Amino acid sequence: MLKLLMRRMKRRHPRLFNNLAGLKPSVIVIELSDLPHRFVLRTGRAASVLSLLSGDEKKIVARIRGSLESLLDMLEGRSDGDTLFFNRGLSIEGDMEIVVALRNLLDREEISPMDDILSFFGPFAKPAGGMIYALDQAIRAMTGRRAS
Repeated sequence: MLKLLMRRMKRRHPRLFNNLAGLKPSVIVIELSDLPHRFVLRTGRAASVLSLLSGDEKKIVARIRGSLESLLDMLEGRSDGDTLFFNRGLSIEGDMEIVVALRNLLDREEISPMDDILSFFGPFAKPAGGMIYALDQAIRAMTGRRAS
C-alpha cells in the first residue's frame, strides 16, 4: 500500500520528488512513537522514496521521531517543526544539515496525505473523505483530543 501511495504522490507532487533527488544522498529514518512502524527516506537520487524499514538499515545519517499526528501536522503545515522540536513533540538525531534541508523543502510544498489517499477513490473521494472525517471526529471525542 505504501508503494502505491508513493507512486501516486510522485505523480501528484513531481516538484517534491525532484527536490528530494536534489538533496545530498542520505538515509533518514522516521520513527512513529505511537505506532510500531519505522520508515526510511532515501534522498539524493531519482528514486527518492519513503519505504518501510526492514531490519537494520546501514548508513543512517539522521533519525526523526514523533507521533503520527505530529508528523502529519508538520507535513501538512498545521504545526511548525521547530515548535514541535522545542516542545519535545519531535526528536531529531544525526545530521542536522540534511534534516533542516528536508524541513525547508517540505515547508515549500503543499502536501495533504489525506487528499493523496482519497485520490484512490476517484469519484467516491468526497463521500470517503466525509466518512473518514466523521470517524476521526468520533475518535477525537472518545480520546479527548481537539481537532486541528
